[in-house]
Amino acid sequence: RAVAGDSFDAKWLYARCHFKAHHYKEVIPLVEDLLKNGGGERLTLLQHLASAYARVDDYKHSIELRKKIINEYNQILIQSQNEPDPKITNQKLKEILPQISQINSEKERNNLSLNINMSLGNYAEAYAITNKILARKETTNMKNLQCLLIEVLNKPKKDIEDCYL
Repeated sequence: RAVAGDSFDAKWLYARCHFKAHHYKEVIPLVEDLLKNGGGERLTLLQHLASAYARVDDYKHSIELRKKIINEYNQILIQSQNEPDPKITNQKLKEILPQISQINSEKERNNLSLNINMSLGNYAEAYAITNKILARKETTNMKNLQCLLIEVLNKPKKDIEDCYL
């Protein structure tokens, strides 16, 4: 059992063990304590906490935490405006990308994932996301983006031509 004097890593391991064992009520206070005391990857902690709340049917808290993840993404974008080294911004985007999958709204999740993957140069993943978006609702802008991605990915000329038709 984790106690107050344990290291961050020990408490985090304890919380993850409870999560894997489906003891979500035990996870919540552990992760809240880790967030309160700092250390570790904040977004990963928020993701686990949001999932734990959802699994104990506390959707209000789960949604609030997922909104925090979106807000942190927005902060990364705002801070990138003043960041001279794009590697720092890219690292932050790489760290947040797995947390985006926890967003309940498919539209919001796909749009954020698309934006991040485009920023990181993950064009194959971005192309796959455009397929998902276009399957739900076809728009001219999204179709044009998909056609551009086909070109960037050096797909056959026929695929590029067919895309624009």
